[in-house]
Amino acid sequence: MSSRQGGRSGNLYPRCSDVSEGGGGVSVSPSSLLSRLCVSRNNSGHHNNHHNNPAPPPVTAASAAVVTMPSNERPIVFHTQIDYTHELVPDMLEITNCGFYWGKMDRYEAERLLENKPEGTFLLRDSAQEEHLFSVSFRRFDRSLHARIEQLQHRFSFDSHDPSVYSSDSVCGLIEHYKNPSHCMFFEPMLTIPLHRSFPFSLQHLSRATIAADIKYDLINHLTLPVRMKSYLKEYHYKQKARETRLD
Repeated sequence: MSSRQGGRSGNLYPRCSDVSEGGGGVSVSPSSLLSRLCVSRNNSGHHNNHHNNPAPPPVTAASAAVVTMPSNERPIVFHTQIDYTHELVPDMLEITNCGFYWGKMDRYEAERLLENKPEGTFLLRDSAQEEHLFSVSFRRFDRSLHARIEQLQHRFSFDSHDPSVYSSDSVCGLIEHYKNPSHCMFFEPMLTIPLHRSFPFSLQHLSRATIAADIKYDLINHLTLPVRMKSYLKEYHYKQKARETRLD
């Protein structure tokens, strides 16, 4: 889980793996947290706006690797080309219809809304991180915590690098799983009490979610619409690795 949770009792409780603490909220990575727990036990003897400018498909990235050789020989350098495809969020319409989805919101506003709320209270919002689309903010351990939703191979989870962490083919499916406290490890979000949105989304936002439910990302370019509107329709999308080619 690329989430962020703060330390307690010697940093035994969840913390955020790559986002600084602030505003009374902290944010967690299950893998890093679990390793911290193991270290603790061993030692003691005993736990954007990226949406506005989506990259046009296909995307190609290149990287280089250097193979170390003996000092009397020149190093071998080879390059790798990575091709990506773009996919619209599969359940954007369902997400939009969820009362606990608040749209664009930073962590500090989420913490203000969650302040003094009971354990398990949560909301879903747009992530401020460019490489992620959504985050959940929730109450656990008497504080407000944040967890980014990651995507890998069209699966959504709170830690895409750990195969033991639950994943779903939709964002709503992921959240539904963590509504059951028996499914939640101590370092994972517990999403039992939704904090309902206090305002309606605009007709423009609702129309985008409806259109996105019936079209593929690449086909948006073929619509007879202004460029600005096409970019708006592409806003909620993710990048998926298609192939990797070594360039000799």
